[in-house]
Amino acid sequence: MTFGKQDLAGYLSRLMLRAEVGAITLLVEGATDKRAMFRALRKLETDGRIASDSVYVDSAHLIDVSEACVGNRERVEVVHAAARAAGYAVFALTDREFRDFATSPVIKDERPSHRQVGSVFWTRGHSIENYFFEPSYAASHLLYRHSDAVSPAMLQAIDRYWKQLLCNAAALSIAARDNCFLKKLRGALTTEAWILVSPGFIGLSADALEKAITLRGEACVAAGAFASSFRDALAAMEACPDAECARWIAHGHLADEVLWLAIGRILQHEGAPPEVVHDVAVGHKEDKAFNRADRWGEAHAMPIAVPTPVALWQAVGARV
Repeated sequence: MTFGKQDLAGYLSRLMLRAEVGAITLLVEGATDKRAMFRALRKLETDGRIASDSVYVDSAHLIDVSEACVGNRERVEVVHAAARAAGYAVFALTDREFRDFATSPVIKDERPSHRQVGSVFWTRGHSIENYFFEPSYAASHLLYRHSDAVSPAMLQAIDRYWKQLLCNAAALSIAARDNCFLKKLRGALTTEAWILVSPGFIGLSADALEKAITLRGEACVAAGAFASSFRDALAAMEACPDAECARWIAHGHLADEVLWLAIGRILQHEGAPPEVVHDVAVGHKEDKAFNRADRWGEAHAMPIAVPTPVALWQAVGARV
């Protein structure tokens, strides 16, 4: 058993103790989800919208369950079902992933809202990271880590290119899913995968994608099909009339990774020092996640000005 983990029986015993004092539990998938939801709840408490310390936030990745659980979403669903069957007040937030997104023959968000299934709630987009896919969240981290090296012109450039970045990240996500390369692509790309032509174009190089997936051991034919799939997905994404769809359909982890590579590439083009470019592109991943999770949570002052699962907050007793 990994340090810090507990089995399902032990976790249910913990829920029994909480039930004795009327506390509610919100179960999420991972550390970033926990940080974001915890910060949001604390902000709602500060504003008097929910009773102090009335909701516990737990991450399911620290609970050992059946080997049949292949991912954290399934783990959340198993633990949540067991807790509910035992009569405990447990709610869950799970990743939407690609559910209810159409990608053929056109790309469409078939559920442009949060979904609730009983006491289980879905994120608005693929995962928690999609809430952070706005240039202001990137700027917040950059000013936190590199205020001495990041200029207003650099932040303006990121903002200017943002729509193109999201379209490319979303297209890559769709192509990677369709070709079963989601895991294989993690860590496979560099800033050089992004082509930047001043003043107005930035995009992922299909040739760079093909090369990267070949270096990961895929046959040339499969790599070529993947590159072609990316080009098709990008054309469909650019033709999508829903301006928000790219933000929500992009694979949370893969898109987050390639977006930071793109930001590094933009800073490089704008003259940032090499060590700053490298740090922004691939460094301090936990800092990036937690800084943006904090920002999203802190935005839950009333009226809430960010996309958020309102029905979930109401379910756990918040007045929103």
